[in-house]
Amino acid sequence: MLTILNVTPKPERFSIEGLSHAAKKGKPAMIKNIRVAEGGVKLYDRVIADGKFVTRGMYFESGKAMVKPESHGVLNEIAAMMQEHPELRFRIEGHTDSDGDDAFNLTLSQQRAEAVKHELVNMGIAGAQFETDGFGESKPVDSNTTPEGKANNRRVEFVKVG
Repeated sequence: MLTILNVTPKPERFSIEGLSHAAKKGKPAMIKNIRVAEGGVKLYDRVIADGKFVTRGMYFESGKAMVKPESHGVLNEIAAMMQEHPELRFRIEGHTDSDGDDAFNLTLSQQRAEAVKHELVNMGIAGAQFETDGFGESKPVDSNTTPEGKANNRRVEFVKVG
């Protein structure tokens, strides 16, 4: 992921150029899944506007509920918001893609939601500010037929309660 912050003037478009030595052999280099985010919306403002937010930067080992270290950037952002706004209460919802057994995915999604809560409590956020739930593969937001779609379905959502 490449993030460029506070660029002045704001770019309206960009180009990516590359050289592929394999292109002559019929195997060109490919760049895909480029997203240009509007960005700049604070997490708290998203919660107030939408009543929830979806984390895409929460990572787990495949088939496990242990939060990977690279998730701490997102966790730090959530913890900072929760410390600034201790009145907030969330239901942490875990979701999976359709790979694997339905019952296993349901249990795994619940365990992942609880693992995220555990991490935030370890960061000093009161456990009473969270409920957890797991939905397994029952609420996809994308197709489960592509790697990108599956990645979008593997997510943790924070839904404002109360």
